[in-house]
Amino acid sequence: MVTQITKLMVFNQALQHLGVTGKLSDVNEDNDNGAALRTAFPIVLKSALEAHAWDFATTHATLSLVSDADNLTEFQYLFEKPPNCLRIWSVFTTNPTEPISYKSTKDGIYTNAETTNVEYTEDISDFNAFPGEFAEYLSYKLAEMAEPEILNSDSTNSRLAQKVSITQAKSASQSVVEYPNKYKFESNWLQNRTFF
Repeated sequence: MVTQITKLMVFNQALQHLGVTGKLSDVNEDNDNGAALRTAFPIVLKSALEAHAWDFATTHATLSLVSDADNLTEFQYLFEKPPNCLRIWSVFTTNPTEPISYKSTKDGIYTNAETTNVEYTEDISDFNAFPGEFAEYLSYKLAEMAEPEILNSDSTNSRLAQKVSITQAKSASQSVVEYPNKYKFESNWLQNRTFF
């Protein structure tokens, strides 16, 4: 049976990484540790999701045309950004391995293609979608950010920073193993290199 990942589990794992012996019984628990974790969590989650094209948070969409672009840009068309779009990984017409030029602004996504698709990371908070490796990475990242507040320290622990890097790499490599076709990009970059 697979254990469901919960926000409470991530919070308690972060406290454990910091060497705090007590556990929270609820994420809204009224104490300093709970408050520090709740404050840091939205920033940590957004940052963690933006760090990699995670298989559980990355999706494709055909963009909706808003209008022809104004004359102040080099692009012809303005498209609406997908809702909950955190980070754009690729903009393309039909083939994801053939990206096109674009510009992303608060107004939307500008391109020169009438039909435009995008690969992007969604802002998700459904813990059921998080693989265990990502939850572990998230807990270390949360511990690292909340450490000064929880431990009343001005310095951050280099061991935690190292664990954040290791767990991010481990989680990212698990994405590649589970979804290998998603990460295959054909390139003739090496063949086109000129060697002297």
